[in-house]
Amino acid sequence: MAQPFNAEQIIEYIANAPKTTPMHVVFAGDTSKLTDVPAGVESFLDTKTGQLFGDAGVIKPWLEANQAVITNAHVEVTGRNTGVPMLDISNINARIEPGAIIREHVTIDDNAVIMMGAVINIGSKIGEGTMIDMGAILGGRATVGKRCHIGAGTVLAGVVEPASATPVIVEDDVLIGANAWYWKVSVLAKVRWSLRAPLSSMTYRPTPLLVACQQDSEDEGCQD
Repeated sequence: MAQPFNAEQIIEYIANAPKTTPMHVVFAGDTSKLTDVPAGVESFLDTKTGQLFGDAGVIKPWLEANQAVITNAHVEVTGRNTGVPMLDISNINARIEPGAIIREHVTIDDNAVIMMGAVINIGSKIGEGTMIDMGAILGGRATVGKRCHIGAGTVLAGVVEPASATPVIVEDDVLIGANAWYWKVSVLAKVRWSLRAPLSSMTYRPTPLLVACQQDSEDEGCQD
């Protein structure tokens, strides 16, 4: 397995990665009369139909040059000037539901669960047996330990630059309830949070198994 990128490598990677506009084209026409497909574009051609995958900056001029023999086309653009592709999840030993957005150079350990709608940015780390619930967001380099549950809609702020900055770090065995926001937080360790309000500008190093709860009008109280 490739080693995770450190902060300096992530910054360099984003700065130097070629920016592309990913495009998928399905078209019909007389493929025998097409000009050669440009280098770097994946092509799947039959006698009367074809598909292309590649950068819009390369594909669009080719489509214009061949418009006389293309009778119909459907074009999908999945990003714009993006330099960080999605993570290849085919060999990850975890459960990852459709609709999760996971960028390249994210680390997901064994038996983790990533639910639909989760958004996980570059450099994030997710520990063994941890669940990232529906719609949760992990910013760049946000780190979650083992056997955690990050509740639906929770935001763990990240930071890519500067390299010396510390993202949110959630250590092992932490439960965070739904819709909590964490930013400028250094460490959360072995705590159960049930929150609907943001925690900001704090460094929290609790004692093990401390239970913290904030009540609102809909809550009956804290449960151990």
